[in-house]
Amino acid sequence: SGFAIVTLMMLILSLVESSKATFYEMSLWTFFYFGSLAILQSWLSRDRLEKQTKLSNQDINSYA
Repeated sequence: SGFAIVTLMMLILSLVESSKATFYEMSLWTFFYFGSLAILQSWLSRDRLEKQTKLSNQDINSYA
């Protein structure tokens, strides 16, 4: 996530330097960027949780 933040900062800096992007556009991009990051992280963690529950179910079945 640290790398992503650095990438975002570079993107914002390049937009500011070009000064074509308005503050609204920049905030919109920032919101979209962090929103997609959050969705990706939650999807990855959910996938990991599902794998863990499958493993625990197999353990219970083997003990039964």
